[in-house]
Amino acid sequence: MAVTMMVATMVVMMVAQVSTLPAERMETREQDSERIT
Repeated sequence: MAVTMMVATMVVMMVAQVSTLPAERMETREQDSERIT
């Protein structure tokens, strides 16, 4: 779980830089989480 949490955080950070919209960040985080898992 620790590794997944770290990876998810890194993805969120990268997405935040590309897109500042909270809505998109939420959707992207969920999609990435599913892909990683």
